[in-house]
Amino acid sequence: MHFRFMTFVACVGLAACASGTTILTGTQRPPLKPEQVRLYTEAPSEFDVVGLVSASSEWGWSDQNDTNMAIDEMRKQAAKIGANGVLIESAGRLNQGASSGVYTNNSGGVGIIAMGSSTNAAVQGKAIFVPE
Repeated sequence: MHFRFMTFVACVGLAACASGTTILTGTQRPPLKPEQVRLYTEAPSEFDVVGLVSASSEWGWSDQNDTNMAIDEMRKQAAKIGANGVLIESAGRLNQGASSGVYTNNSGGVGIIAMGSSTNAAVQGKAIFVPE
């Protein structure tokens, strides 16, 4: 039973992921690579708003890793609509309540593991196009 529990915990840890959303509010441009999307904490002198983007992440190895994963996802969302920048409007953590998992023991029994409350790193911003 201990082996299966540890396998479950390892799988949950490896399944760390981020999710994001995009709302197109301006003119969509051809998609870019996420690496081409620059982050801004202050508005550049000239830009067009392409849309609104947000992302969240949980189950990273640390709070910083969660934030990095959320930012990477936000860049992906912005790149999909052709934005070459994201003007960050907020970043923080959201409490998501209790988490749980299901496991089976060696005799085929099923149980539930309560893993405590979880928080997500969350970032929001404007997907922008900055002329060169």
